[in-house]
Amino acid sequence: MDEPKPYVLVDCAVETPAIHHALIHHVESADVRAQCLFVNQRESDLAHAAPWLIDLTESEAACELTTWLTLTERRYPAITRLATKVDFDALFKHLEAQINLTLPDGKLAMHRFWDPRAWSRLQRVLSVEQRVACMGPVLEWKVVLRGKTHCVSQFDTERNLQEQITYVDADA
Repeated sequence: MDEPKPYVLVDCAVETPAIHHALIHHVESADVRAQCLFVNQRESDLAHAAPWLIDLTESEAACELTTWLTLTERRYPAITRLATKVDFDALFKHLEAQINLTLPDGKLAMHRFWDPRAWSRLQRVLSVEQRVACMGPVLEWKVVLRGKTHCVSQFDTERNLQEQITYVDADA
């Protein structure tokens, strides 16, 4: 059975341009794969203030990067830790597809799931179905806010969906 692979989303908008400069330095030093989530978006010129997906599957070679991520996570609401069994490209494609939301009036809005503060608020307003769709292949989604770790697992989210479906079916 495949083990979950660690990935990180870094929100460079939190402390622009300092976080972006440090991120690029550490990613290049560790020689790990990283890509801006806006690369195919109309906001592609905002890479310095955009979310970046970092592949930590080779984390043994990325000790300095891992240390920087931990320190940044303690100081700023800028780090989201993800665990999944899919590869970088599949995860990137899924996350990229989640960026734009269509509002009831037909307008597009940016779904800032990479911002731990926005993610926390979204957990209170998204339906269970929407949370399952947002998580997609992500097994665990973890953020730190004000020193406290918050985690949503795919198992719990899908269990909540099943309980909701069972409850609705019981009322039919």
